[in-house]
Amino acid sequence: MLNVVMAAAVLLLLTAGSACSTSPPPQGPVAFQSPSGRITCQMYDGADCMVNPNSWKLPPRPKWCDYDWGASVEVTTKAHLTCRGDANNPGSVLAYGRSTQRGNFVCLSERSGMTCVNKKNGHGFKVNRASYQLF
Repeated sequence: MLNVVMAAAVLLLLTAGSACSTSPPPQGPVAFQSPSGRITCQMYDGADCMVNPNSWKLPPRPKWCDYDWGASVEVTTKAHLTCRGDANNPGSVLAYGRSTQRGNFVCLSERSGMTCVNKKNGHGFKVNRASYQLF
């Protein structure tokens, strides 16, 4: 059942914002957060979301990572866990059931978490307090 829900969310994200827009692309990162405030995200030439707190089961920290391992996930070409020492600006609230897009990236806020996808290749992630999924 989870795979069906994930497939539906990805399909929705891949078709979101397909109408032509004449407005120029935004400059600088676009920051937003879930209504609960626990998920903060930013979009640029990619998308990343940080979940605080979370109870994710993470692979071991890579030797090259001297900062916080796995506090957030990012999608550019592919989705991956991040190693970073900063936090996202909370930004405006993205209501449940709403999506936002910047370039080839679109994110959907749902009660079950935040899903972000690279519309060009279908790679992305879904995050919530309990888990993360990369696809």
